[in-house]
Amino acid sequence: MRVKKILFALAIIFILAGTAFADSRVEMIRWKCSDCGKEFYTFKGDYTLDDLVFRDHKHQSDTLFKLSNRNWHIDNCRGSKAHSFRRSNDRSYRVSELSRMLNKIIAVRRGGSLRVNLIEWRCKLCGKTFYSLGDNLNIKRSDKQHDKVLSLGSRRSIPRCSNRDNHNIHVFERRRSSSARSWEIAGLLDDIYWVKD
Repeated sequence: MRVKKILFALAIIFILAGTAFADSRVEMIRWKCSDCGKEFYTFKGDYTLDDLVFRDHKHQSDTLFKLSNRNWHIDNCRGSKAHSFRRSNDRSYRVSELSRMLNKIIAVRRGGSLRVNLIEWRCKLCGKTFYSLGDNLNIKRSDKQHDKVLSLGSRRSIPRCSNRDNHNIHVFERRRSSSARSWEIAGLLDDIYWVKD
């Protein structure tokens, strides 16, 4: 019983601490193929697609995949030739915006280290692990957790905590933060969460 009271007190402390960053921003580069006109995006810090090596079709097909599913190659250029990538612009996007453009974002196999912090969170009550790209998953209105904390990959609500004593609400502990790679993000996509404003 004493352990439950301590956990509940911790939950209140985390809730009162609030959200440091909700719907954080990620720096991206937009690319346009000068042959077919298709647009793609890469995370800033990943390999630049205007490098000579990326003009080879075989290298593109061995290296460039969709962030939405890293088993799928990016869409072909017309005639199945290599895309001729031209840098269009750089800007930051909210993680919520990224969730709607996953098929256009490229996961680069063996890619570079991104300007994005992948934060690992663990629920103190049920022990499950979750991730975010900068967002603090401990939100002020914990009773809204199921409505406000969404998966980057599926856009579904975070699953409820199995601990019923805390009304199925997760109490997150930040475990570690590291610079991510796009290939890693693609592999964790459904376990990465963001906080809806």
